[in-house]
Amino acid sequence: MVLFLDNSGSMEEVSTVVSNYVSIRFKKSVSSKIKGCAIKEGSVVIQAFRNQEFREGRTEYYFICDLQDGVTMKGLEDLREIIMNPKSPKKLHVVSFGKPAALGLKSLIRESGGSFRLMQK
Repeated sequence: MVLFLDNSGSMEEVSTVVSNYVSIRFKKSVSSKIKGCAIKEGSVVIQAFRNQEFREGRTEYYFICDLQDGVTMKGLEDLREIIMNPKSPKKLHVVSFGKPAALGLKSLIRESGGSFRLMQK
């Protein structure tokens, strides 16, 4: 399991809640902190996911963020390519402390067998 954690300024107000959530739920995960949560071509999110793509035993990706930085079609295509790669498919789980998932992202989450959770700030 890999945990991607948005630690941008917009997540500061929920940092204590996120820390508690992570310490309880993700004790044995590999974590990667990301500045922002934009799912766009070439974004730090896409790069971080790609860096973990073929690491053995990492079949689930958890992304904790606020989904406030936007999603583009190309970003979703790039993310789909990583998550649904037939050589190394992943389940995508998104926990948002901000906005709900856009339709395209919800579709990818469902298709991967993952989950989406909208948390209260």
